[in-house]
This record gives sequence, C-alpha cells and structure tokens, in this order.
Amino acid sequence: MKFLRIYTPSEEKRPPLSPEAKAMEWAVPATCIFSKVDLDSPSAQEKIFNGWMGTESFGYARYVEVSEIQQREFQQAINRLAHHLVEIGLCKDLDEAFAVANDEADHAGKLANREEGTVLAVERKITDYGMTETFMTVPKE
Repeated sequence: MKFLRIYTPSEEKRPPLSPEAKAMEWAVPATCIFSKVDLDSPSAQEKIFNGWMGTESFGYARYVEVSEIQQREFQQAINRLAHHLVEIGLCKDLDEAFAVANDEADHAGKLANREEGTVLAVERKITDYGMTETFMTVPKE
C-alpha cells in the first residue's frame, strides 16, 4: 500500500514550518486540523495554506513523498492521529476521532496513488464556501 511521508528537500531555502515535522514520518493533509488554527498568525498561515502534518511529531512540512507503507505502520499512524485529535480538542471522543483520522488517512492514500517517489505540494485557499485544496507534483531534487 502507498502512503505519504514528509519530504524535506536538501536545497530548501525557506525556514521550516513551525512546529517542524520530522523527515520521513508518515503524513496526512490534515485539513481537519485547520479549524483550530488562528488565521491571523503569520506562522499559522503558511502551514494552513501549504502544510502537511506528520503523524508522529504533529509538526508540518511543505512537501510529502509517495512511499510504501506496511499495514501495521498505517494503523499506527491512524491511531496516533486519532489520539492527537482528542488531545487538541478537535474531537470529543476516540470514536469521533477515529472516524476523522480514517478519513484523513483515506484521503492521503488516494493522493498517494502515484509512482513511488513522487513529491507533492498543497495549496489551500479560503473562499466564501470554505477551504479549497489544490495538490500538485513537484520535481524531486
């Protein structure tokens, strides 16, 4: 099965997003998280508009890479994400959190339906109708 991992280009000239995700950790788009982020904060804006969230550190990065994931690792990523959603108050209990975490993982899995090693970026915009996302491939260094 394919999934998304944090990818950190060696030639990245911009400072990392804060908090910073760990290189090579499993990642999700985490659009659900952004309802809890302060849109007036400049540091929050970049992770909202261009960030992927790691499922271990819960930090952010600008890029992910398609990679093979074992079923055990996939389930661990969902489990960590669900517990995190309860901890930050986005979900009231683990039943709700697992539903949201599974949706995020399913979305990430669909985005990963590409050649292994493909690097992706995201661009989000807030419109009158909510948040829109555009996912694009970027050249790998």
